[in-house]
Amino acid sequence: MHLVRGLSLFDNTLLVLGLYLLSVQLLEYLMIKRLLVGLPRAAERMMVADMLQQQSRAMSIRSQAMLGVFFGLASALSLVCLSLGMPVERDLLRCIALFSGGFSILWLGMLMAKLWGSWRSNTAV
Repeated sequence: MHLVRGLSLFDNTLLVLGLYLLSVQLLEYLMIKRLLVGLPRAAERMMVADMLQQQSRAMSIRSQAMLGVFFGLASALSLVCLSLGMPVERDLLRCIALFSGGFSILWLGMLMAKLWGSWRSNTAV
């Protein structure tokens, strides 16, 4: 079953995922907007590196590195299988490469933020 005729299963999956994420963000914005109307703005802004650093505090550097490498290898191997034309479902390989690549970027970003934060705190002393 295809949502849009002419698009592959992978393209239809990405379309549905994009529409879902857009609708969730819109609903969250509409729900939170009226709660934030009367509140003053924060004195300081939170950077993406600060958010990643706070999220990575619960995990060790080793486990974050292992997850980043695992998802990176899964993405790379899926892309190699795609380029070699192996007899595997191409849409499945694209989905694996896309999502595992995204997770690899996320975990490696958290690892970099953690290492950069610890380096920054050591040099500030």
